[in-house]
Amino acid sequence: MRKTFIVLAALAMPGAAWAQEAGGGGAAPPAAAGGGGARGGFVVTDEDDQQSVYGAEQDDETSPAEAGSNGRAVPPVHVVRKGDTLWDICKQYFGNPWQWPKVWSYNPGITNPHWIFPGDQVHLTSASAEMPAVADAPAVAPKGKHQRIARIGGQLGPGGNAMRELGFVEEGELKAAATIVGSREEKMLLATNDQAYVEYPNDRPLHVGERYTVYKIEREVHHPVTHARVGYVVLIMGEVQVDQITQGAIARSTIVDSNSAIERGYRVGALARRWKNIEARKNGQQVEGYVVSALRPLDIIDSEEIIFVDKGSRDGVADGNRFFVVRRGDGYKKLLTDETVSDDPRYPKEVVAEVLVIEAHDHTSVGYVSRSNKEVHPGDRVEMRRGY
Repeated sequence: MRKTFIVLAALAMPGAAWAQEAGGGGAAPPAAAGGGGARGGFVVTDEDDQQSVYGAEQDDETSPAEAGSNGRAVPPVHVVRKGDTLWDICKQYFGNPWQWPKVWSYNPGITNPHWIFPGDQVHLTSASAEMPAVADAPAVAPKGKHQRIARIGGQLGPGGNAMRELGFVEEGELKAAATIVGSREEKMLLATNDQAYVEYPNDRPLHVGERYTVYKIEREVHHPVTHARVGYVVLIMGEVQVDQITQGAIARSTIVDSNSAIERGYRVGALARRWKNIEARKNGQQVEGYVVSALRPLDIIDSEEIIFVDKGSRDGVADGNRFFVVRRGDGYKKLLTDETVSDDPRYPKEVVAEVLVIEAHDHTSVGYVSRSNKEVHPGDRVEMRRGY
């Protein structure tokens, strides 16, 4: 059986989303605003670790030579490891952690200095920041080899960038989330180190000392065929840490990180940030469904994007299962603007893409378009074939 490994930032909460690895960094004690997002990429290797497709040709284990304030030359790039922060990186190479704003300025891909991730490349000099991006690898993997996808430094696909800021929740998950209802602060817009009062459902209590993710609804997601609401795309705003629980199901918490201003009414979910290793598994069920939407609001979906499928764990879907995106009909269209999905049962099925399930919810699944030979559209049919 062909195995595929994909390492993604995942967030398990009543509203699932994706963010940085628990040991991954921040910048420095001083707070800084901005959306989460840094450079990264995907590479596919075979069972002998020979690189083949999807991303920069770079060994993900490679790290720059160590340097410090002892007169040795500073390497042009540092590959982020677990626990790194811009503060620590600057202290290591320059002997002065307060150099972090200057290093940050060399890295426009790092829009929030508090959020850097293992595998990211941090440019340490202005000259290295102007170097061209690493070239992409060949597009075809050797036959007969098991493919594996791992997250590395380099350019990250657009869908991967979105994973750091956006997530998806189902209707029931949103109802089970806690809500920021107030603050001791005499202001509307809350920021890092401010206090927030969080009201939670009695059957979903929060716990003192635990960190939770703050998010707000970005947009509703509707089924392209039935038009029923299947969930919400949410925008990750930051984190709170619970300091105290009251008898009235309201927790006192401190905002420990924020990407932007946090307001009353934002939702709070249980946090379990980790790098998630997904190994492709044999499909145990025959399941058919539809592509509902993409994580980003796209009508034309390419490979390396994150999408939603209208079948979940209650339908027999599990993390690591794979769907085929299939079409039936004439591929020719008279108008280039015609984006209707072909589905004429008189025609044979044609597979146009493969989707790896990275997060199976009750009624929906989040998938990664691992390969495609045509663009994917909301409303395309998907098939999870038993035994594949």
